[in-house]
Amino acid sequence: MEGFSKYFRNTIIPLCLAIAAFLVAQYFLGYACPLLKFTGFSCPGCGLTRAWRSFLTGDIKQAMYWHPLFLLPVPTVIIMLMEGRIPGKIYTVIMSLIAAVFIIVYIKRMAEGDPVMEHDFHNGLIWQRSVQVGDFIKGLFD
Repeated sequence: MEGFSKYFRNTIIPLCLAIAAFLVAQYFLGYACPLLKFTGFSCPGCGLTRAWRSFLTGDIKQAMYWHPLFLLPVPTVIIMLMEGRIPGKIYTVIMSLIAAVFIIVYIKRMAEGDPVMEHDFHNGLIWQRSVQVGDFIKGLFD
């Protein structure tokens, strides 16, 4: 039991604090997804928070609307916590399959124009800054 207590102190508590700090920062910065802010594209996990909020209020249909894989992070976290007890190759295969499922669903949602997903490259910070730099350089030669 001492091993779990040490693991909890050294891993779980710092992880929870980091997640809490990230969520607080997101709240005050006014946007939820850094990938969306920088690129203009939603991330593969887009809708997970809204899905869990719907699920926890009993609206499973709405949860599935927000993200069809909203339950998958639960077994993923359990598997990650058991990493030392699962043979390395099996762990790698399981985690790779989970990642592949998320990527496939992400591509499918983007391709089908899922209304939850945003994809406007021109709204991304990277594009906007690139245009500004380009305009600045063009202004030097005008």
